[in-house]
Amino acid sequence: MIKIGILPRLNKDLHRYVFSSYLIDKMRAYNVIPLFLFEETQFYECDGFILAGGGDIDPKRYHQPKHPETKIDTCKLEEMEFAVVDHVHKRQLPLLGICKGMQVINVFFGGTLHQHISQHQNVTHPVILSNKKEILVYSDHHQCIDQLASGFQIKAMSRDQRIEAIQMNQILGVQWHPEVEKDSFLLTSFFQEVSAHKVTKHQNR
Repeated sequence: MIKIGILPRLNKDLHRYVFSSYLIDKMRAYNVIPLFLFEETQFYECDGFILAGGGDIDPKRYHQPKHPETKIDTCKLEEMEFAVVDHVHKRQLPLLGICKGMQVINVFFGGTLHQHISQHQNVTHPVILSNKKEILVYSDHHQCIDQLASGFQIKAMSRDQRIEAIQMNQILGVQWHPEVEKDSFLLTSFFQEVSAHKVTKHQNR
């Protein structure tokens, strides 16, 4: 079985760490072990990683002043998110960024964000894939990619010309939430990629 690292988020009001039950249920359905990451030393136990949704990235990371609607996540969580991308990049491991996760990937590699947009909160809408196929996705975000990081390809766009998916080698980011879909082809493909990568890595030892 493969192990995929995910980052729990701290709910300060409840004094509890929380995570997406949708995502955990999908992982369990595919016999994937979710490994909750609290320290960077745990990264070496993972075959792949998923960065899920959350708050906003500190705009200092992409050299912009803070927008009034920007609500920054905890410093510790943000440091761990960027550490995951660094670890993945150096070791060429599979990574899926969901919503904020895609934004973290883009900023890590030098891209920028629109700090506040409308019409993408709690809505199902169509996106156009790079093969021209159109699919319906669920989105709930108020930030999105502005300048795309160097080296990435755009894999999907919304009808209002927002970047919805990006990819560079084994790193994929999507702005929507595939974990809420009943049958997510994207999550299935990612789990298969992680499994294949693990097999290849062991064969090359």
